[in-house]
Amino acid sequence: VFDRGNHDRKIICIVDDITRRKNTEQNLIENQKKYRIVFENSSDGIFFLDNTIIDCNTQLCRVLGYEREFLIGRNFPDISPPRQPDGRDSETVSTEYVREALLGRPQSFFWQFHKKDGTPVETEVSLKSLTLKSKKMVFATLHDITERNMAERALRLVNTKLNLLSSVTRHDVFNQLTILRGYLEMVRTIEENPSVLNYIR
Repeated sequence: VFDRGNHDRKIICIVDDITRRKNTEQNLIENQKKYRIVFENSSDGIFFLDNTIIDCNTQLCRVLGYEREFLIGRNFPDISPPRQPDGRDSETVSTEYVREALLGRPQSFFWQFHKKDGTPVETEVSLKSLTLKSKKMVFATLHDITERNMAERALRLVNTKLNLLSSVTRHDVFNQLTILRGYLEMVRTIEENPSVLNYIR
């Protein structure tokens, strides 16, 4: 500041302590790094959507076999068969699930997607609403249960076969015992020796 009366130059310094702001910024950067590490290294597919997918992690791309660029902007029906295994229309049901989640009612359900090559992928999906930058959206996680379901189906098939085998074997053994009892009964009617009758009993 130049003082005209004294012809002296004077400087006014204003010092503002920005330590707290810098710490906050640093914490924000660290939290974003942690979030990105968790997001990208999750064993489950993770994605954000409103009506379409806004962002997704690498695991979702791996499970479904699509590139991230393809998935962004898509919705459930785009990467699902027209009908779910129980016969429900994929578009109608997925729209309902997303709508309910956006209304604050978390959703959890089984869902079949199809991979890029058309192979079905059986999953457990969870939807929950959240607000980011004043925008309401859905946080979704997807867990691939295809192998588990295949193992369960194989186990059920093995159990069915074992039950059938057990039933047939039991039936065959029972038939043999019935025949044996019949022969023993016939021998008892013609045998008079008490010691032989005792063996028969």
